[in-house]
This record gives sequence, structure tokens and C-alpha cells, in this order.
Amino acid sequence: MPPGEARVVTLLLPDRPEADALPVWVAAGARPGPRITILGAPRGFEVMAARVAAGLREIVDPSGLQGGLVVVPVFRPGGRFAARGQALSNRATWRFPGDTGGNRRAREAFTIFSEVAVGSSLVLMLTAADPGSTGPLTLHADCDDPRVRHLTPQARTEAVVHAKPAAGSLTAAAREMGAIVMELRAPAESSASADGSLLEVVLALLAAAGAGSARDADLPAPAPGMTPALITSLTTVRAPLGGLLERVVSPGAITEGGAVLARIVHPLLGRAVDVVAPHPGLVLQAITRQGVRARAPLFVIGRMSRAETARARRQKDRRETLASLADPSIDAPVAATGDSNPLRVGWVERVSLPTLGVERLRAKIDTGARTSALHVTRMAVVGTTDGPHRRSILELTLPAGSRRGAPPATVRVLVRDYVQVKDTSGRTERRPVIETTLRLGTLERRIRVTLTNRGDMLFPLLIGRTALGPGVVVDPARRLLLLQQWPAHSRTRTPRKQIASES
Repeated sequence: MPPGEARVVTLLLPDRPEADALPVWVAAGARPGPRITILGAPRGFEVMAARVAAGLREIVDPSGLQGGLVVVPVFRPGGRFAARGQALSNRATWRFPGDTGGNRRAREAFTIFSEVAVGSSLVLMLTAADPGSTGPLTLHADCDDPRVRHLTPQARTEAVVHAKPAAGSLTAAAREMGAIVMELRAPAESSASADGSLLEVVLALLAAAGAGSARDADLPAPAPGMTPALITSLTTVRAPLGGLLERVVSPGAITEGGAVLARIVHPLLGRAVDVVAPHPGLVLQAITRQGVRARAPLFVIGRMSRAETARARRQKDRRETLASLADPSIDAPVAATGDSNPLRVGWVERVSLPTLGVERLRAKIDTGARTSALHVTRMAVVGTTDGPHRRSILELTLPAGSRRGAPPATVRVLVRDYVQVKDTSGRTERRPVIETTLRLGTLERRIRVTLTNRGDMLFPLLIGRTALGPGVVVDPARRLLLLQQWPAHSRTRTPRKQIASES
């Protein structure tokens, strides 16, 4: 093939009809460089991996490529997905490197290995979480290889799992041949954002490996100091009994040993059993089904060292802050202070939650807390939303603020999420999370707030650091600095009973 060109070819398998040939996209770079092999959907169900692999044909420009690129979107006979119920079976797998004198499957493995993997400096496998589960985008590789340690900081994944390839797999045979072997594992559910994240990681690894695609300039620069967390081992958490599952933590969460991951309710007896984390670590995979059987795998927890856990927590807080800056709907300013100077606030201020009909509420500004918390005297589920993502609708009774004689505000809100929060006494509580508007002086932000009973606290509202966002400086020695700057429009109350649609 001439340099700077690409084409689709078919890899014929021994003693198989042409319909079972593997479709392969091959690109020859205009300049010398490494040969890289990308294999998608090896288990036959990873639709997102196959779509991203196939999409490289439209993104990678051979004229700006260094070396060669071999892409197999669906790494199965004929490039077909697995039949239902056979996605995790071994019936359609090969054992590599194969044997020219063996049976048909051994000869097929030898042909594939010779044509696809031999001569590659990097073999990248694109796969996904198990069916019925989801998880963050992670990179699995043998971190004892110094070449892997050189590439992983550029991966832009949440974690790197130290793992050795299984015997007989193509990645194991390629490693024996001297190639760098990596597996990118994405969430099982496909979405535009998940596809974009996986594609971004693939392009970043291609650039880091020396492929030098012409589209590298389109990649956003990685945040400085943000490197994937290193997972040393994996632990599967199984269901102690069958029943209805209520998940407490989300994939990507950093959990402590003994923390509640989920609750299983027996459908007849009604008793609930907590599923706890066996050790501290990162939740790499979580089941999405609500009904589970006894001994069914529920979670996969990645173990990290104590220092790595602390570093991962700091990076997660920073990542959430960066995400809030990039997402205008969360913690983003919708009204500026009017100049480039930061807004100076004390450790106690009067704030408003106009969407909830609460004005001039005393709030403690706590930069030591990550999440915000709002006091509710009553909370009841009154319904759910329609659509594929059914969310609970809560009716809340909220504090009235500082107006004398004002009755408590009653509103209805949508629950965005549930989180586990440890209070100052060390007790862990599961709280609903809502989105609302915070008015702090002349500044307005969309924030996320957890709901709880703070009747024993001095202040009904706690504002954490993620809600403050950029442009706010806290003076810990002063209070009520914004009292004289309160906007006139904040004295107008909204109806006491309403549906808080923004929340």
C-alpha cells in the first residue's frame, strides 16, 4: 500500500467461507513510525467499542500518520457481534499464537496473529464492562512494563489497573512478541459523551505512542497533574442473598472499607441487608439491574495503596471542580459581580435559594466540606417522573429564612442522585441530592445540595467548596460581609407552594 493511503481489506480465515472473513481497516502513514493494532469488541457485545474503532476511519488522516494503523472494529468471525446469550462464552474465541498444524481454530488463530499482531509495537484492545453493569473508563495493562508506565499518564482515564494478560489471549501472545499491550474498558452503556471519552483516550494513546495523527491538535490538553489512579488488585463483591437491589454508590466512587455499597431487600420478608466494601478502593464496576440472585456479582472494587487513595481523592475533587467550570448548568455563575475582583464573603452569610422560595437564610461557608447540605423539617416522596430515567419527586418543608412570621416554605423537587455522606460525628447517612440556584450577594450559581435534618445545627444551610466555585474568597475572621450589599430583588418572595422545576 502506498504511504499516506488507507483502505478496507478482508482477512480470510482458513477453511471458512468468505462471509466469515474479518473486515480490517489499514492505514499506511506518510512517514515512518510504529505499527499500532486496535481490536474492538472481542467479546462480541461491546457496541460502543466497535463504533469508536470504526470511527477512526473518519478521524485519522493517513497523510498525517507516522507508521501504520490496523483497526478491527469487531474482533470476531465476519466482524459480527455475538449471538444473544453467547457474549461471554468461549465458543467463538481463539487461543494465540495458534498453530499451523493444529485444528481449524488453531490455524485461524495463527493466521490472525500473523496478519494483525505480528510487527505491532502497540496492541490496544477496546472492550466494555460486563453486560448489565457499568463503570468508569479504565485502562488495564501490565504496569511492570516501563513502556506502559511511560504511556499511562497520557491515557486520560480515571484509573489504570495493573493486570497481566490471560494465557492464550492475543494480548498475551503479543506481549511475548515484545509489543506493548493495553486494554481500554468503557461503560457497557453507549452514549455520545461516553463515545467521545473513549475516542479521546484512543487518540491520546496513538499520539503518545508516536503515531502522530494530523488530528492530534484537536485534542484538549490534559489537566496538569491529573494522572490515573493505580489499581493494584481487584475484588468482586457478590450478593449475600437474592432480592431487590438499591445501589448506594456510583461507579467511579472512592469508598472506605466497611462503607455501604448497596442494600438488598428480600421481596417477601421485607428485611434489608447491607452490602459493604471489603476494603478501601475505587468502584470500577457496578451492576445496573434492580433484581439480583444470591452470589451474583454486584461490584468490582479496585484496591489502592493508602497514598494512592489520598491522591485519588484530591484529584477527584479537582476533577469535579474542573467539570463544574466546564458545565454551565452546575455550579456555574449566571450573574457576575460586575468586575474582575473576587467576591469576598465571611464564614457566615445570608443567602437566598430563589428556586425554592427561601430568602435570606443563614448559611455557614465551609471550605472544609466538599458538598453542601440544606436543612429540611419534612421530606416525603410524592411521585416519580416519566421517561427512561425515572426520578423521585420529593415534597419538602424548608426553613423560612429571616422574615418574621413567615411560614416554612413547601416545595416539590426532583431528586438528581443519592450520595453517602459522613457527618462530623462519623455517622454515614444516605441523602438525596437536588439542584437549585444559590444567590450569594450579587452572585448566582447553580449548585447541588444534599437534603438532611440539621435541626441540631446552628445554621440551616452549609455551603461547601464545590458550590462556591471560582471568584469567591472566604475571610474566616469576618461574618455577614454581604449584609449591606444585598440586592433589592432578594426581598421579593416566590409563591410558598410550587414545583421547583429547575431542581
